[in-house]
Amino acid sequence: MTDCSQDDLKDIGGFHFACRGEDIVIALRYWPRLILGKIGEDFSINIETPELLDTNALNNDKKADRTIYYTSVTMGDDRIVAQYYGFPQRLTQPFPVNLEGQNLKFKIEVYDKSLSPIIQYDPQSDFNRIFLDDNRHRIFYWDAFDDFEKLKQITLP
Repeated sequence: MTDCSQDDLKDIGGFHFACRGEDIVIALRYWPRLILGKIGEDFSINIETPELLDTNALNNDKKADRTIYYTSVTMGDDRIVAQYYGFPQRLTQPFPVNLEGQNLKFKIEVYDKSLSPIIQYDPQSDFNRIFLDDNRHRIFYWDAFDDFEKLKQITLP
């Protein structure tokens, strides 16, 4: 990534990204940030707002409590869909992993291509996997802990 210090890039922790053409959106795992950029001809990523990746401005206490914000993001021609969590991660407990009492409810956030919010959905299901269908203006999703045959959909405004 250009315009960002290498130290900041090391400190941001996990992230997920999606791209469409030369546009890219990066979803940070440990901070509530979605960041837009462009992919250069040399495959460098040019961040439009590099100040959002300045780890001096980020709350490192939040990273320490392992709150997870964005777990995945996808991009269409005119919309960005992000899966938002917003709770501390407790899945790294010693094995066997005990999910009893763990909140695994995710929200689905929809933005336009400039990251202006459009709507937030609360599907009341666990670990969603999402797919944005630009042509039909729908989000298809399924609960990874539920029957994989139960594909659900949301019609976008």
